[in-house]
Amino acid sequence: WMGETRTWLRSWVPVAAGVVLLLAVFMSGLSEGFGQFIDRYLHDSGIGIPGIVEPPAGSADNPQARVKLYTTSVEIGVDHFPLGAGLGRFGSWMSREHYSPLYYEYELDGVRGLAPAREATPTRRALVAAPSATDTFWPAILGEMGVIGLIAYVGFMASLGLMLWREARERDDAVLHTFRLAAGMIFAQALLESTASSMFYSPPRVYLFYLVVGIVASLAWRRRAPAPA
Repeated sequence: WMGETRTWLRSWVPVAAGVVLLLAVFMSGLSEGFGQFIDRYLHDSGIGIPGIVEPPAGSADNPQARVKLYTTSVEIGVDHFPLGAGLGRFGSWMSREHYSPLYYEYELDGVRGLAPAREATPTRRALVAAPSATDTFWPAILGEMGVIGLIAYVGFMASLGLMLWREARERDDAVLHTFRLAAGMIFAQALLESTASSMFYSPPRVYLFYLVVGIVASLAWRRRAPAPA
C-alpha cells in the first residue's frame, strides 16, 4: 500500500504543483476576463450611450479605429523619424489609460474607440479612454519606437521564425518533431493575429507563446551544444 501511495504521489504531485503555478501566473488575466464578463452581461443593459448618436464605424465621418491606427502610425513615423514619439504615446496600453496628447494632435479623439473617456451617466459607468487603442500591435511599434524600433522588432521576429523553420525540419524524434511543427504553426498564427490585436504584449497568451518558442530554442541549443568530454 505504501509503495502504491509513493508512486501515486510521484506521479501527481508535480502535476498539482504545475497547476498551482499556472493559476498563480494567469490568475490576474482570468480574474480580469471574468470581471469583464460580469460587467458586460449582468451590469450593462445596452451597448449604446444614452443621448449620443454616432455614425456607423467605417463611414467617412467615423473611420475604423484600426485603419486609423495604421495610417496615423506611418505619419508619426515620418514626423518623429527615426526613433518615434516615445513609449506610452501611441497604440499602447499606457497611451490608452493616460490619454496621449498624440490622439489630439493627429485628430484621433473624434474616432470611435480612440476618443477620450466620457463622463458617467446614471445608467452607465464611465468608459475606458480609447478602448480600441490596443486593437492592433504594429502601429504601436512604429509610432512609439520609430523606424529603427520597427526594423529591430521585425528582425527579431524573423530570427525566431527562421529558427522554428529549421527546427521543424529536424526528424530526430517523432514527438519532438510534432511539437516543433506545432510551435511553428503557433508562431504563424500569432503573427497573423498581431495585425488585429495587441498579441505580443497581451498577457497571459504572450507568456504561452514565448514559452513554446523558448522550449524549441532550448531543444535547438541542446542539440547543437558540444558533447561533454
